[in-house]
Amino acid sequence: AFLAGAAALAGLVREVRAHLRRSSPPRVWTWRRMGALLAHGGIAVMAVAILASTAFQVETSRSLALGESAHLAGYTVRFDGLDWRRVPGATEVYARVSLFRGDRFIRQLEPGRRVYDGNMAEFGATTEVALHRHPEGDVYVALAGWEENGRRAAFELYVNPLVSWLWIGSSLMLLGTVLALGCAAEARALERQARVRVLEQASRLSQAPSSGAALAQPTPGVR
Repeated sequence: AFLAGAAALAGLVREVRAHLRRSSPPRVWTWRRMGALLAHGGIAVMAVAILASTAFQVETSRSLALGESAHLAGYTVRFDGLDWRRVPGATEVYARVSLFRGDRFIRQLEPGRRVYDGNMAEFGATTEVALHRHPEGDVYVALAGWEENGRRAAFELYVNPLVSWLWIGSSLMLLGTVLALGCAAEARALERQARVRVLEQASRLSQAPSSGAALAQPTPGVR
């Protein structure tokens, strides 16, 4: 994704420099080309992000005792305990999980499972996945179950590389598309104005010979 983004940026810079070397470059055309390059660069970034997130996804399932840790793709997940709380319309059991990158503490995550009140209870518990976003990859932690009165819990752990770049690429594509379409509309307006000016000038030129001929005619009675 980084290489695709850099390639798109390099292409954009080359296009701008090429237009600036020309005499009086068309401003609308230049911005329209920049928009097209941004859109294509965004598509390239999205393609690389989708490929990386599907081909290089890392996942594992672990049962951790209180204070025990699991390691996954450079991250460490430590189980710090189990608790419960009331949320609107449901009771949630959640785990306190500390996330580390190497020896550096990043944040605490709270994956959980919710049981809803009333008629919704018949659908069973729902899983509330805890998420940590990072440009290199997103970390997902899901609580699968527990035993021993909460002193042991089962987790599903995932690391998806470059997921954030999927949203960055889609934003670049959207920005480039809007820029290109906006400039295209402006270009059409300028073309209409140019056609009007050409028609007006042609009309003035067509009237000029008839006026000249009228001036050249001799006055009656003058020899």
